[in-house]
Amino acid sequence: GCAPSPAAHQPGSATTLQTPQAAGGHTARPVYRGGSLWDVGSVQRTISGQPVSAVRWMQLNVATWPATPTFLQDQFIAAGAIDHFYPAIMADASNNAFLVYGRSSTGGEFASAYVTGRAAADAVNTLSTAALLQAGTAALGGTSPAPFGQYFSAALDPDDGGVWVVGQYAASATTVGAWVGNLSGPQKLTVIKQGNGTGTVSSVPAGVACPTDCTEFYDAGVGVTLTATPAAGSYFTGWGGACGGLGATCDVVMDRPRSVNAGFALQSVIKFSAASYSTTEPASVTTNASITVTRTGGLHAGVTVQFA
Repeated sequence: GCAPSPAAHQPGSATTLQTPQAAGGHTARPVYRGGSLWDVGSVQRTISGQPVSAVRWMQLNVATWPATPTFLQDQFIAAGAIDHFYPAIMADASNNAFLVYGRSSTGGEFASAYVTGRAAADAVNTLSTAALLQAGTAALGGTSPAPFGQYFSAALDPDDGGVWVVGQYAASATTVGAWVGNLSGPQKLTVIKQGNGTGTVSSVPAGVACPTDCTEFYDAGVGVTLTATPAAGSYFTGWGGACGGLGATCDVVMDRPRSVNAGFALQSVIKFSAASYSTTEPASVTTNASITVTRTGGLHAGVTVQFA
């Protein structure tokens, strides 16, 4: 466990700010995504002998619940003489994580809102460099600790899979403001090969080279063109999932995680010695064609092929 976070400090003022624990409890909401539980909180850390309010963020593996959860990631956002507080977290469908939180210091920073995050493929226990969402402009007055933190939240957009965040900042000595931001991270593209044939699927921009590499992350909103190339003795039967049709290429927009099926089937070899016979060949993903082969002469004579 961690000690409760102390009240946050402001430059040029004796008035401190409430943090979640200073205000009486934990307010962040944990988020479940793909077998992981993400959570954040304000805690106390001691840096160079000085206690500061810090953000603790973590990812727990709960995929085997009710087995005991295990930590996948567990780290702090903390710095000497700087307070970090009121974090909120959200993870998208690709398991990219986004955080919004408040920050202030005695060294000159009024209560401001910041965002940070990590892509699912980033190194464990790392976050991107924090970005300022909105700067505070004054030290809040009043009785210490002054109320703060009513407007920190993060939510998933059900339409495009992005993340909306709200952060609070000191707008004046007597008022606070809230700033809204829209964030997105790399989205996962998965290609699934189907059928008994062989072939490859490649992408532009580069990344997918299936069956060797069938999963790739692309920046949100990027258009990706997939190309199916059957191997000798096989043919392409069509796309499925986020793509459709029988053409060699398909286009997907990575505004969310995408899964594409690519079908390959073995070509049939027709051998015959009788005067005539019939067989059925797959013609597309959904229909069949009947083929009748009739020998019209001797061993080296031609044949007649009729499609029905």
